[in-house]
Amino acid sequence: MSTRQITSRKGNAVLLSKEDWDSLQETLYLQSIPGFVQSVKAAEQADDWVSEEEFLKNLDGMDD
Repeated sequence: MSTRQITSRKGNAVLLSKEDWDSLQETLYLQSIPGFVQSVKAAEQADDWVSEEEFLKNLDGMDD
């Protein structure tokens, strides 16, 4: 993540890229879903998950 701190007499601010902002917003949204983080951790421990690449490949195949 590439950020820049902006300092002024009226207060400080942080500047970041749109991509970083979107990523941060997505993370906050997903973490706000009750039980989401716990379900991801449980799936990882149970080895009950697929990679993003495999998921998208299977998703594309659903259109056929």
